[in-house]
Amino acid sequence: MTWTAIIIILLVGMLLVTLEIVVLPGAIAGIVGGLFLAVGVWQSYANYGAMAGNIVLVTSIIVCVLLLVFFTYSIEKSAIESLEMEL
Repeated sequence: MTWTAIIIILLVGMLLVTLEIVVLPGAIAGIVGGLFLAVGVWQSYANYGAMAGNIVLVTSIIVCVLLLVFFTYSIEKSAIESLEMEL
């Protein structure tokens, strides 16, 4: 599997997990997104070795945490602003 395919799989996984957190209720998109992330990391280990797999794993974790923090902050900020408008 090429790097392009692995990156696309990881991006789709991150998109699905982000949509699960922000927009979609239920767990289907989150589970599928998690599976996409796991397959992307697994393929990087399988095709390019431990060093590349570790880099992809750590990068994926960092990006997912940053997305979670960003969207959580933006949702809280918009909720606070809407409450301030009502007062």
